[in-house]
Amino acid sequence: MNFETFVCEKLKNAGDITAKKMFGTHNICLNKVNLGVICVNMGVNKWYLKKTPAGDEFIKANDMKLETGINDKSYIITDFSDEEKLCALAKITRDEIMRQK
Repeated sequence: MNFETFVCEKLKNAGDITAKKMFGTHNICLNKVNLGVICVNMGVNKWYLKKTPAGDEFIKANDMKLETGINDKSYIITDFSDEEKLCALAKITRDEIMRQK
């Protein structure tokens, strides 16, 4: 299974999750809203989830430890063991992105 399929499988309970091919990589989309990009580089798989204030609050409230990347504008997701929290974070991020539009 490729990494983008793996990520979609882990997030399937969040809603309509897809991996959209873009410029040699994949964007992970929830209900057609781009949440971030997949990075597969020399065997290191990462999902760069867009950083939002609501996401910051959720991460702090749930004592999640996530590195940030891409000029501190994304969370670097490498641990997919807690699907429930990841799905909740994905939904919160999607909702915040929609409010900003």
